[in-house]
Amino acid sequence: MQIHLENHEWFYISAITDGTSKEALAFQISSSPNRVLITKTVDELISKLPSNVQPIIHPDQG
Repeated sequence: MQIHLENHEWFYISAITDGTSKEALAFQISSSPNRVLITKTVDELISKLPSNVQPIIHPDQG
């Protein structure tokens, strides 16, 4: 998702949500929509999940 600020800058949100509850499990914000943004989001998710959980990440939003 991209957000256009009043000062004409763009920011990008990378979020991973639970497919059932729609709860945001991890998210990051960056001024650039690049691989680093996605990697940080996935790393955040991994750090929060119990060790016995094996998530399925599905990138399709529509």
